Amino acid sequence: MSSTDREPGSSGAPGEGTAPARGAATLRAYPEVIEAYLEELGFLGVERRVLLFSHEIGVAELDELDDRMHAHLDGLSHAGDDAMGAIEERLESDDPWEVYAAARAWIEVSRPDLDTLTSRIEAAPEEALPAWTEALRAVAEPIRAYPDSAAARAVLLASAPWAGVVDPDVIAACVGESSAMLRRAAARAAAGAGGGAAHLVASLCEDADPVVRNTALWSTCLLDPESAVQRLRNGIRNDPEPFAVRTLGLFGDESDENLLCGLAVDGPPEVRAAAIHALGDLGFARTLEFLAGQLPFDPAVADAAAGAWAKLTGQTVPDLAEETLEREPDGHENARMPPDWPREPSYESERILRGRPFGEGEDLEALWRRCLVHPEGDLEWLRLEVPAGFFDDAPAEDMRPGE
Repeated sequence: MSSTDREPGSSGAPGEGTAPARGAATLRAYPEVIEAYLEELGFLGVERRVLLFSHEIGVAELDELDDRMHAHLDGLSHAGDDAMGAIEERLESDDPWEVYAAARAWIEVSRPDLDTLTSRIEAAPEEALPAWTEALRAVAEPIRAYPDSAAARAVLLASAPWAGVVDPDVIAACVGESSAMLRRAAARAAAGAGGGAAHLVASLCEDADPVVRNTALWSTCLLDPESAVQRLRNGIRNDPEPFAVRTLGLFGDESDENLLCGLAVDGPPEVRAAAIHALGDLGFARTLEFLAGQLPFDPAVADAAAGAWAKLTGQTVPDLAEETLEREPDGHENARMPPDWPREPSYESERILRGRPFGEGEDLEALWRRCLVHPEGDLEWLRLEVPAGFFDDAPAEDMRPGE
């Protein structure tokens, strides 16, 4: 995956044909240096995922990190076969980011053809497949053929949008598969199949598997935001699901505020929290008045309310006191935010009064939010990314490869 236009990676495109022979080391390879390259590559992989949604850095800084990763890969490539022992060892690791680093290095050094790559992915345990997906997204080479193996096909398909337009026929063929892994890969790949592909995964928006369902819903939002938002609204009114509610905060508008406020007050705990997250994402100043005076404040929504308040004010919210979290809701008296939350009038600026203040600026988080609603050609790669744990019912703190 690349944040700027670059020459294609040095590894051959998977499925392109016969792999070139792997060469001997072109420089003397020291084992400790190889280990250091692999260790740093894994660390930088995690760091990159974190920085993708940073409000402090922009594309140029991310490119610098990518250059560091390419330098380590270049060193491993020069080590040639001498690096393979350490790479193979890390491919067996329980740490997904070590597997990711090893998979990237293995592709770089081995330059596999499709059969070799398929065999390698098939040999990996299921829990390691997301790391292979992340590695292939980083390679960003077009996939010209797909194997019959379910695991390899799912990995290649889920990584394909990072290399360009995906063949819609491949997606359509996987939508009806019994394997949830393949259906999820199809749902993820649909985002790279062009604007007319939303219908391909429409049925997956009702899938029995919640991750498949959420992934398909997200892809349809990227492909056809206007129609997808109306689907979101209709679904939320009938049977609100946390993921759909949170997604409405990213794609909805001012007209959705009353719907979300209602869900934040009266609904299952996970739906209430999702509605408050969504209100924070919509970014209208009057949400602060709702949080301060109308929201029944209790443990079910405390973290979500703190996050929304911090988003809207741009100020750090103190850790919630234990007695605040332990109190039981008792009507209007408890419908107030904790008294030590910052109340300065910074949110009164025109910037927040018109909503969506988070898509302004050139930091990566702002760029991501902005290009979701208003796609920009040179940021198509960023639209494909999602925060950690995004397709689960609640965001996760740990960075995961291959989401």
